[in-house]
Amino acid sequence: MTALPKGFARARTRACALVILITATGVLAASPAFAVGALAASPAAGAHRSRHVHHGRHDRRPHPGRRRSHTRAHALRPSLRRLQGAVDWAWLHLGDAAYDGWCGRFVANAFGSALFGWPTAWDAARALKLRGGTPPPGALVFFRADPSNGGLGHVGIVLPSDEMISALDQGVAVESLALPYWQRLYAGWSWPPRRWPGRRPDGKGPSLLRPMPALPQAPSPPPQTQPEPPPPASYTYQVQNTCADGACGLKERSGPGYSSYAQVGLLYDGDTVQIVCQAAGEYVQPNRTDILTGSDVWDHLTNGSWVSDVYVDTPGIGTFSSNIGRC
Repeated sequence: MTALPKGFARARTRACALVILITATGVLAASPAFAVGALAASPAAGAHRSRHVHHGRHDRRPHPGRRRSHTRAHALRPSLRRLQGAVDWAWLHLGDAAYDGWCGRFVANAFGSALFGWPTAWDAARALKLRGGTPPPGALVFFRADPSNGGLGHVGIVLPSDEMISALDQGVAVESLALPYWQRLYAGWSWPPRRWPGRRPDGKGPSLLRPMPALPQAPSPPPQTQPEPPPPASYTYQVQNTCADGACGLKERSGPGYSSYAQVGLLYDGDTVQIVCQAAGEYVQPNRTDILTGSDVWDHLTNGSWVSDVYVDTPGIGTFSSNIGRC
């Protein structure tokens, strides 16, 4: 048998690598030069194809069983440690006025992100696929755009016991989600975006890592033998001029004064109040005396709270209203 010359085996191996294009009419090309050109695809060509796929411009029709979904997906639930880190950081900023009007930046910073990612809280609510029902602790809770929030919406972080922490006009504060104002504007909740890196917990805020203690149950009232008396007559008015006076929002107090009575709620311009009666209390001096008159009259509302009559559009200006009874 005749010995093969040196290099023949390598030449045969290269010949096996030839690329043959076949069409309906047969072989178009089978030359080494064509093989080299076909195998040496340039990175630029590959990048061009990748861009077309990325933007959805396909040369071939997609497989019918692989249709791409363009619907928004729910954000995945993060770890409890990541949620706890955000709550701890937010808790340390209670009362911080640096976030006045920046509720979105506040929640983003709580999760370690310098940027919120949307122009307003309501833009974020519409971009995320919000969930309904009771928001879980650590989640972002969103509220609809409304004249009381300048049409921007609002966002906060849910705390245990049906509360939230958020940046309000008076600074970072904790408020109950059961307040009528928040119930009226509630839009839904979402887990924080995955691009927010999160923070390490430091144990300074309310714990999310262990169950909250159960609240004591009130004893059942005895069966009533007499019909309940009819509810007291009330008078409907609206909150006004709190923003014009320099601080948007009228605080509801547990009694007719602001020095010795705790805040139990918050109302905004345009909110409706139901007044049962009026009483004399602590004198309130507004900042804008050109449009408001100071008064010691306090309005007792049907929900049991008290508000200064200075910021309610009752008939009496600086004094009791003749159509509303005294408490």
